[in-house]
Amino acid sequence: MVKRGDLIKVDVGCLIAGYTSDTGRTFVCGTPSTLQASLFAALQTAYDAGLPLLRPGIAMSEVHRVTTEAMGKAGFPGYTRGHFGHGLGAGLGSEEWPFLSQQSDVIIEPGMVLAFETPWYVDGVGGMIIENQLLITADGHEIMNRLPSGLVSL
Repeated sequence: MVKRGDLIKVDVGCLIAGYTSDTGRTFVCGTPSTLQASLFAALQTAYDAGLPLLRPGIAMSEVHRVTTEAMGKAGFPGYTRGHFGHGLGAGLGSEEWPFLSQQSDVIIEPGMVLAFETPWYVDGVGGMIIENQLLITADGHEIMNRLPSGLVSL
């Protein structure tokens, strides 16, 4: 049962004509606590730092580096994440190669469809996420939905 102060992490996708999608948002029942708001603000900062790098010619490892550094600058230097997103399209699962990871030498190219995400699971607080599906274009990216990315109070 959901109670006041609980976080609700929604990470969803669908399969249409053999192609997958992936998007995630975070909700809070009532008003977020100061800690929840602070943690989510750091996620938003990291997401906003990495998003402009999702364009042709950038290494996926660079997106990971910048996103991780932004979390540190937002006050959470111990935050770690194996990847900040992944390819989408032909796999039946929602996560498929390539991954926006520290080890990835994949260069972003036009026509790629990627999920970019900043999730966080904090013991005693809950899970939260900002995730969008993107189409990489010739000069940047197009977010494939119009959902607001902020923490939503219910």
